[in-house]
Amino acid sequence: RGFSFISGGDRLKITNISNYGILELNGARTFLSCANLQVTATDAPIITTTSLAVTFANCSVLTSIDLSKWSITTTGNMSEFFINNFALVSVIMPSNMTFITNTSRMFEGCTIFNDVRIESLNTSAILNVSRMFLGATTLSRSFAGWDINQITTFTDFLNNATLSTANYDATLISWNNQAPLTGK
Repeated sequence: RGFSFISGGDRLKITNISNYGILELNGARTFLSCANLQVTATDAPIITTTSLAVTFANCSVLTSIDLSKWSITTTGNMSEFFINNFALVSVIMPSNMTFITNTSRMFEGCTIFNDVRIESLNTSAILNVSRMFLGATTLSRSFAGWDINQITTFTDFLNNATLSTANYDATLISWNNQAPLTGK
């Protein structure tokens, strides 16, 4: 079954996950503040929780991670998943995010984060993207492929983030052609 460091225990002793094997993630904050952690695994853990919030938060040397095989169909919350991972550069996202409703602060403080394939994520269920990329100063991606019609909270979504003019324009043009909720 699962376990969790939650900023305590031997969190500084874990340095690499090379294979998840039968590891079960059954709650939030599993690897919180595992400051020496790298993840080279290309398989996926067993996920039996509705919240993966703060799972890899404050993992200060984590540079890249492959989540492409993760099955997150029972999970609705990925808020603060990578918050304050200052070394994070590359993330391969799960292919199916249709059940995720909360990605608030997911990449907040990931200042050198720039290699993520987010252009075609299925965002049709996401309601809250507040502060999702706050401070991602090297992020330069288009969000034109995102479905924003159901999003209710956009507060500081890209505050202090940097997009190229082309990506910014593509995002705004695409979003203008959608019918997002207003007054939020």
